[in-house]
Amino acid sequence: MSPDRVHASLDDLRRLCNEEPVASFEIVRSEDPPESHFTEPLAWRGNSFVVFPGISDDSVFTFRHLAQALHIPPEFYAHPVFIGNATRLIGALLRLPHD
Repeated sequence: MSPDRVHASLDDLRRLCNEEPVASFEIVRSEDPPESHFTEPLAWRGNSFVVFPGISDDSVFTFRHLAQALHIPPEFYAHPVFIGNATRLIGALLRLPHD
């Protein structure tokens, strides 16, 4: 870097990142991770898990209900291979480390 170049101050950088146009809603709404960093509890098959909310507002709600829909007695399995694969996938997802 050339010594005669002007460097931005910390205040200049904060202003640039926190004001229009960079901080406009059109850009901010697409940020990853989401603004909500809270976790949610999820009980599945007698165990408690902690999950992140995901990128959509109701992703944990949807996941919880899909997992509960697959938790049916074996005599009602219309497609036992699918139920087994889906159950293993849910179990694997819930065991991913979240540290």
